[in-house]
Amino acid sequence: MLVTSIVTALPFAFMCALLYVLPYLSRRTQFFAVTVPPSFRQSDEARGIIRKYRYQVTFHSLLGLCGLVFVTVRNAPNWLELPI
Repeated sequence: MLVTSIVTALPFAFMCALLYVLPYLSRRTQFFAVTVPPSFRQSDEARGIIRKYRYQVTFHSLLGLCGLVFVTVRNAPNWLELPI
């Protein structure tokens, strides 16, 4: 079960980290698939949007981590899809 948990946790951690930095992986003229002026990312509105997005990513990542810990502690490999 430990190997299965590790194999599941690594892609899960990579996905969480990728989602956290996702707003900065697009062009400066794109902001969440919306065309914006290049200076928009430095505005207070954009920083607020990114902050809310990161709160949501963090919350859902922690929720998935709790599910992964629950599955590992309960030794229930059939429930391994829960955190994903």
